[in-house]
Amino acid sequence: MRAVVLVVPNHERRIRLAVLLQNRLGFSKVIEAERLADACQQTSADLIVIDLSVPDAGDGVCWGGLKFCSPNARLAAIFDGQFSQSTRLAFTAGVTGFLSLDVTDEILATLFDDVMHGIHVVPSTDFFERLQAIEAEAKEEPAITSTRPPSPIVEKLTPRERDIAKLIAEGASNKEIAVRLHLSEKTVWNRVSDILSKLGLSSRTQVAIWAREQEMDSLDSE
Repeated sequence: MRAVVLVVPNHERRIRLAVLLQNRLGFSKVIEAERLADACQQTSADLIVIDLSVPDAGDGVCWGGLKFCSPNARLAAIFDGQFSQSTRLAFTAGVTGFLSLDVTDEILATLFDDVMHGIHVVPSTDFFERLQAIEAEAKEEPAITSTRPPSPIVEKLTPRERDIAKLIAEGASNKEIAVRLHLSEKTVWNRVSDILSKLGLSSRTQVAIWAREQEMDSLDSE
C-alpha cells in the first residue's frame, strides 16, 4: 500500500491532487496535513507533497524534522513561481519536484511519476540560478541576537537536557547526540524521554520546533 501525505491548505487543490494520485499513480492511502510540522509524524509515507504557501514552509526546523523522520519519502512541492526562503529550504531538504498546478492532470501525473523515479523536476531553465541568488541573500543577512530571557519552561530543563534539545533541533539522532556529548545512547534516550515529559510534548519534531522558538544558547555540561 503506497501512502501520500498532502500538506496543502486549499481544499480544492487537495481534492484534485488526491484524486490524481489515487487514480493515475496508484496511491491507496491519502493523508491530509495542515502544516509541514504535522507531516513529520507520517514516517511511512512514500510521497509527501508540500504546498509552499503553508504557514510553516519557511521554518528550517520543520524541513529538518521532515527529512529526519521520513528519509525514504519522495518530496514534491507545489510551487507558484515565487522564489523565497521556503523554496531554498525545500530544495535543501531534498524536494526533487517543484510543480505548478497550472497544467493538465495528464502532465501533472507525468511530473509526479518523474518525482517518484528520482528525477528532478523544475519549472524553468533559470531555476537553479534563481535559487543560488536566494542562497546568497540568505548568507548576507546579518545574524540576529536574541535578548529574550529564557521562559520558565526552559528553566525546567537541566543544562544537559537543553543541550540535547538544541541538538535535536539541529536534526541530530540519538546516536549522533551521544557522540557529540560523550554519553551512551541509552542515557540520551532517557534524557529525551525526560524532555518530552517536562515539556508536555509527544515527539522529537515538537521538541525541535520548541527549541528553535526558544533560541537557546549552548550551555555547559552538568
